[in-house]
Amino acid sequence: MPKVSVIVPSYNHAPFLPQRLESILSQTLQDFEMILLDDCSTDGSQDIIRHYKSKYPRIRASINERNSGSPFKQWDCGVIQAEGEYVWIAESDDVAAPDFLEKMVPLLENNPHVGLAYCDALIIDDKGQFTGSISNDYSSADKRRTSDYLNSGRDEIEKYLCVSNTINNASSVLFRKTAYINAGLADADMRYCGDWFLYLRMLLATDIGYVAKPLNFLRIHGGSSCHRYYADDLYLQEMLRIYRFIMQSLPPPSMKRIHNEILKHFCRAVGKGFIPSNQVIGGMRRMVPFFELNVVRFLVNHFMTRYLTR
Repeated sequence: MPKVSVIVPSYNHAPFLPQRLESILSQTLQDFEMILLDDCSTDGSQDIIRHYKSKYPRIRASINERNSGSPFKQWDCGVIQAEGEYVWIAESDDVAAPDFLEKMVPLLENNPHVGLAYCDALIIDDKGQFTGSISNDYSSADKRRTSDYLNSGRDEIEKYLCVSNTINNASSVLFRKTAYINAGLADADMRYCGDWFLYLRMLLATDIGYVAKPLNFLRIHGGSSCHRYYADDLYLQEMLRIYRFIMQSLPPPSMKRIHNEILKHFCRAVGKGFIPSNQVIGGMRRMVPFFELNVVRFLVNHFMTRYLTR
């Protein structure tokens, strides 16, 4: 039985897929299997997958005849097939450092209470050029990212994950298969926030670990889903659903922080020229008292802060 199951959910990332697969196959820790899952790609990805499957016996592959509509259906499909104790969902447009598994596996091996671990990531563009790092993006809000840490799952939620998905690159995460299964699998109805929702449910019952070394390279390119977040009503619906779940699952966290985040989401959507649906605005009104007044206050504070810090 392999120690790790590496699941690669693939969809129309042919330009990046060979580099992704080579970065997995060249890991310094080789005790793993690879499961390639293509969601009916139309760009040549399937030919690449067939080539690698024929060349490497440790690779299993499955190609959908019809697109599933959700990356998290592919996650569940891969985890159910996985034979390893640990699972790494390696998104098909990202790249890993050669020692990703070598550094991440011991964190779970040595800390049986830890259900998932993640690492820092460098950001690259479609040409592979470095453009930043995840830890720098969070440096003002989360000083911990400069060094390794362990934390209880509930504390991580109450202080960090209750507001936003601070584990915002799935390829940087290694988790126990049992923690995933016990959390009830991913939510296949979600398209954007299924990873955040899954991590919350896993961390209600387990703890978290972090490796400060950037062992993953997150690729941001024209097809990245992050570009669609604030211009898609579904993203806003999923975000509100998660905030409702958090408030039902834990003692009341800082409501002001959640309210401000909802206001920020609304203002960003409008700033991008997208007007949320009545359903979304109604949900925001129910969660944020005096919603319209608070939108005005949020915008005034935002512009005043920008003006005073010039």
